[in-house]
Parts: sequence; C-alpha cells; structure tokens
Amino acid sequence: MNPFWYLADHAPKALKKQRLRVSPLTSDDSNDLIALVERCSPESRFLRFHTGMATLRPSMAEHLVADNDGLALGVRNSRGRLIAEGRYTLTDAHVAEVAARGADDYQGRGVGRALLALLFKSAAENGVR
Repeated sequence: MNPFWYLADHAPKALKKQRLRVSPLTSDDSNDLIALVERCSPESRFLRFHTGMATLRPSMAEHLVADNDGLALGVRNSRGRLIAEGRYTLTDAHVAEVAARGADDYQGRGVGRALLALLFKSAAENGVR
C-alpha cells in the first residue's frame, strides 16, 4: 500500500489543525510566490531551484503558476500568506516531476509532507505511475 494515500486522506485535517489551507495556484499568485522565495534562506532557495538565485524573476514565477500539464498547489496561513508551494508536471504520459518549497519558519511541521502527499495522490489519480 502506498503510504501517500493515507497521508493525503489525512492531510486536510492535519493542515486545518495548523489553520492552513491548500488551494491551486493561479496566475494571480505570481507575486505571492516571489515573496515566498524571497523569505527563504539562500540554502533553501538553492535546495529548491538548484541555483544561487536571490529572487524569483516575475517571468519565472508566472511560468510556475501558469496552466501546465500537472497541478500547482499553494498552502496559506490564517492571514492568507503563502507559506508553501508544490507542483507536479507531466514529463511523459505516465511520468511526472515533482517539486515543493516551504517557508523556512514552517519547516518540521509536516506541511511539506502533506503537500507532497496531496500532489502524489492527484498525480496517481491522473494516471501517473
């Protein structure tokens, strides 16, 4: 049994306990994504983007939230601030690439695990093996 099914089923409750909500990212979220990346440490940005960039260019942010072959999700705190983002993108008919980034001050709270579980479940439901 895939443990992500169990985690995905319990993710909304786990996030709700922390007063966090998950929603799909849209083109309206570009500036929030830029702000999330700017709040992250240089090490965190490197681990997510594999480069030493200091900020996310608007064109790259727009690309990351644009409609693509997959799903992009954002996690927001009770004030509406974007504190994590993740996505999967189809690279082949049944293969996807996944990526996620959480704000440094939310590390170790299970937010990333819940986000990845939701992404993996969605991908599986859409034919990704």
